[in-house]
Amino acid sequence: MNLVQPSRWRAAITGFLLGAMTWHLVTELGMGQLIGVTDLGALGIAGVVGAVLGFFRRSAILWWISAVALLLVFAIGWTQWIAPQVESTVRADSLPAAGVDAIVVLSSDLSPSGTISTTGADRLESGVELLNRNVAHRIITTRITRRFGIRTVVSDDDQRRILRLATHPPEHTVIDSVHSTHDEALRIAAFALPMGWKYIALVTSPLHTKRACATFERVGFLVTCVPSISRDLSWHQLRGPTERVRAFEQWLYERLGWWKYQLKGWV
Repeated sequence: MNLVQPSRWRAAITGFLLGAMTWHLVTELGMGQLIGVTDLGALGIAGVVGAVLGFFRRSAILWWISAVALLLVFAIGWTQWIAPQVESTVRADSLPAAGVDAIVVLSSDLSPSGTISTTGADRLESGVELLNRNVAHRIITTRITRRFGIRTVVSDDDQRRILRLATHPPEHTVIDSVHSTHDEALRIAAFALPMGWKYIALVTSPLHTKRACATFERVGFLVTCVPSISRDLSWHQLRGPTERVRAFEQWLYERLGWWKYQLKGWV
């Protein structure tokens, strides 16, 4: 009985490393975010897939994928190509002198401890800034609910903590049961439009502004689009390969999101 040749096991080990490297490269380009898989556990799975392909002498496809991904990383990181694409995705409107009926701040993600993500905090702090500038005296946020094991956490406490930074306590409304920007638009419209709150300042992350504001306009709002501050990306002045690749990741997500929303008639 012939045993499997040792070279196959070496090929499997090489395939494991290649699979992990390939996954790392494609996630740098935003592919993990597109399919909703961003944790490190996927790295091990990619390695196992690579090991199987290597064992059966089928790892050439991984070499091609990783080579193309690496070339894209270099092309995006060491050129200015992404800068005008980002600029065209950010919508920033002038605030009306008369103010608006309400400030709407879109949510982001939530940690197991119940604190909102940096992106969500940036958005809400920007909303508080508008409150302090008397753009409106009411603010609408959306509730995030996440289940981590046997625990369910919600965003209310951390959102209220940030809202206490407002100079004067605002009229605060929380909208529940949202899973996407389209959900947020529909549920906020169902609440706000019957109240006569048609003019809104919509605060969200810079690269999300174009799609988000168009979605809210589609359901009947008159929208002033306000990009939030951004601590993780200086979108107006991309410096260095790391920022450019990160900007590409966000731009690609929003570009594909825009096409999806167009196909569904949501923008």
